[in-house]
Amino acid sequence: MALGNHFEEPQATQAWIEAMASNCPGLEILTGDALYADTGLAQAMVDRGKDYTFKLKKTNPNSKTM
Repeated sequence: MALGNHFEEPQATQAWIEAMASNCPGLEILTGDALYADTGLAQAMVDRGKDYTFKLKKTNPNSKTM
């Protein structure tokens, strides 16, 4: 999948999960750095009964307080 820049990675990963996760029963958990801390990507994992863990950065203005 060709991307214009690294900021498109979460959306590309979400599209991959939506298309492929049901065909990959071994996919149980997705890990990623702060770039992947995206609500849509996390929801795509939860919707498919999968888990995720993402590193958060304090400098990310879109991060929510845990």
